[in-house]
Amino acid sequence: MNGEEIEFREQYLMGALSRQGLILEDISKLLAANSPHNMTSVFILFRCLLDDYLTILYLSDSQFSEESFIRHTAQAHSKGLSMLTESRKINERFFGGLNPDLASAATEQEDRDEFRNDPANSIYYTNATKMAMKSFCTTSSIVGSLTVNAENTTAAHSFVVWKMLSHYVHYSHLTYDIIKAEGVREIEVNQLQEILYYCLRSVVLIHFALRTVFGFGIVINDETNIADEITKVSMTLNSRLILMVKVLYKKPIFWFRQDVRMLAHSYERPLISWRKRPRNSALKVPDKSPYRREI
Repeated sequence: MNGEEIEFREQYLMGALSRQGLILEDISKLLAANSPHNMTSVFILFRCLLDDYLTILYLSDSQFSEESFIRHTAQAHSKGLSMLTESRKINERFFGGLNPDLASAATEQEDRDEFRNDPANSIYYTNATKMAMKSFCTTSSIVGSLTVNAENTTAAHSFVVWKMLSHYVHYSHLTYDIIKAEGVREIEVNQLQEILYYCLRSVVLIHFALRTVFGFGIVINDETNIADEITKVSMTLNSRLILMVKVLYKKPIFWFRQDVRMLAHSYERPLISWRKRPRNSALKVPDKSPYRREI
């Protein structure tokens, strides 16, 4: 960033962009090492990226407003403070409050007071009394809160896929049955192409925000043209404006590994270059860049 200070929202967006490249790189290695019958880790990591996508989709729908970022961060802090309470309860129940590695009533209150008394944290509370923290949409409620437009309608099916992959995060006998069911794994592997499309959309939305809202110029090289490959999906719009993403082609798992690896490499260092530019200056985008498409 050439020593330039970046603001609260920019930090989140650039972190989310870097996370895409890092996790996709890990996924590509897992795909290279494992057979299509051993995909649990891949599904769990893709579920994490779908979490990010749905959050970014909500932030985009909120015009990347500062308040939406504040609420998202407030919820994270709220969960962190709640963890102190759980730690204290475990300490009291199982260790009589004497375990130094867990919270006590005194340390919990001390940490809560320290957070509450920091003037910078006042934005996370609903009022001046600082008794309640602001909340953010749950993942399950994000889709229902979105404006009905082209981007969000295209994204609607991502929530269904997110729910499907949740079975691999929260293991149950249903997960066992899904893994063993004939033909299910082939369907899941084919659906990974759709998930990769959502990963690409995350990158597009983040790029759009950094470029148009925060005045960054971003160059993302895509020498493999993998973005064009991934976006070759058919889209059908019915009378209720429900648009479902369907993969146009079904490729062997080897080729999907290549897609993931190349997408990851397209967005990792040093292929990303950042620069601040005047808010109204023109941004030159390479002819082959996927960002010439309408957002």
